[in-house]
Order: sequence, then structure tokens, then C-alpha cells
Amino acid sequence: MADAAGQDPEEAMKKRGVHSSLEPWDVEMGRVDNGVTAYAGLPGVIEGWYALGLDKACQRHVRLRDRQKGLSDAEWAEVLTVLLMAGGRSLEDLEALKSDAGLCRMWPLLKKASARSELNYLHRFQDAKMPQARQGRARMVPEAEGLRGLAEVNRHLIRELQRWVSEEEATVDVDASIHESQKREKV
Repeated sequence: MADAAGQDPEEAMKKRGVHSSLEPWDVEMGRVDNGVTAYAGLPGVIEGWYALGLDKACQRHVRLRDRQKGLSDAEWAEVLTVLLMAGGRSLEDLEALKSDAGLCRMWPLLKKASARSELNYLHRFQDAKMPQARQGRARMVPEAEGLRGLAEVNRHLIRELQRWVSEEEATVDVDASIHESQKREKV
């Protein structure tokens, strides 16, 4: 399917050296089967992930895996990012994505992930050498290596976005949740 300029988008991405974890896909009018997805916007998120080079940034900066089995660090970051973009609020929400036949057909990477393996991967962001938190004691600890790697990926994302659309000002939206506490001591 060609874009407005008459160019095949898949070929244009390949020329720029952009590869995706998506299967090649096309829009078919009038097709009716179980390949329909309720998450039609997610392939655009995945394509954007690769177009911004986030897969390569994760490969360079996030090194948490201790063996070659399973998803790579970049693939885990992709899965978790897509889960968040789909509105996921817990690791179990991955099962809702996996139950969508159309999405699984377009994005085979999804079939390789599970909530349990996600949790195991996220535990790798903890530094085992750091003292563990104790009940009733607050402590500020330095960022572990995995979080420092994600910070570098975030810097890469900001640089790429600035390269595509340069802005002199930005608004940082921070969660403004209020959590009541009965403690009288400050951190």
C-alpha cells in the first residue's frame, strides 16, 4: 500500500535502516475474520519505537540479561512500553493483549512474553548489592545500573524527538498523587 507520495512505507523504512518486530501488514477492506484487533493504534507505536531507534538505544545501554534465552533487553523494553501505551496498569494486563488474535498475528513478539517472565525481568533492575529497605525506615539509594541504562535510553528519545521536531520549551508532567502518611518524620 503506497502513501500519499506514492511510496511504499515499508520500503521507505527499510531504506532508512529501520527494522520492526512487526510482521509486514497491509490494510484490507472488507475482510472479516478473527484477525481483527481492538488495539489498532499499537502497530503505530511499535513502528515509532523502531523509527526513533529505541531498540538500538536499549541494546547499547540496558544490559540486564544474564543469558541468551528469552527476550532481549530491547524486546522487553518494547513489550513494556507497548503495554503502557495500551493502557496497561499491571503486568497481568499483558494477558489482555495476548488474547487479541489480530494483535498477536501482527506482533509475534507478544506470544513470547508472559506476566511471570515480565516480573522476573523487572526484578533485574534491583541491585542485589544495595541494602534492602526496612519497615519504618526510609532510605535514598543510588540508581542501579539498569535504571541508569534506561535514563540513557530516555536521553536518546529526547534527542531524537528534538531532531524531528525541535522545541525550545517543554512541559514535564509529573504524577501529582497525594498519599496520606501518619509519620511525623521527614525522609
